Amino acid sequence: MCNKHTFIIGDDMNLKKYDEKCVRITCDDGNVFEGISLYSDSEYNECEYNRKDESLDIENFKFYKSYIKKVENLENHNGPYGKFTDKYGTLEKMNVEDGIDTIVDILFGEEDEHIYRMLICLEDYFNNNYDLDYKKLKIHLEKLLKYYTNPKIIEEAKKLIELI
Repeated sequence: MCNKHTFIIGDDMNLKKYDEKCVRITCDDGNVFEGISLYSDSEYNECEYNRKDESLDIENFKFYKSYIKKVENLENHNGPYGKFTDKYGTLEKMNVEDGIDTIVDILFGEEDEHIYRMLICLEDYFNNNYDLDYKKLKIHLEKLLKYYTNPKIIEEAKKLIELI
C-alpha cells in the first residue's frame, strides 16, 4: 500500500522531485537502496551513458527509471538512524564487496551520511573477518582523519584504525 511519500513508478512519475533528497529505491529485481539521490535527465544519460532514460543516482549507483519499481521519500523519516531505516544497507554492503577502490570513493565523497554508513558497514565487516586490503584501508582512514571535521566520522574512522 502506498502512502503520500511512496510512489509506484509509471510513465508519469517525476523523478526530478527526488533530486538531492534522501530516498529508498526498490528496483524491479527486489533490491532496496537508500541514500541521497541526484537526478539525471534522459538527455544527459544518453550523452554520457548512451541510454535515453532518466535516473536517480546514489553515490556510485545509477538507477534508471525503467528499472525502478518504487521510490520512497525518506526526508521526513526520523528514526534511530536519522533519515535511513538501518545503520547501513545494500549500497554499502555491495561497495565493500567490490573492494578497496570503491570503498575509498565513498569515504571521500560529498555526503557525510554515506561516509558514516560506510564506516559502520566496514566495522561490521571487520567483525566478520572479511577479506580486504587493510593496509591500504588504514592509509585512507588516516587521510580521512586529516580532512574531515564531522565528529561521528572521526570517531568511527579511529575505531577502524584501532581494529587494523
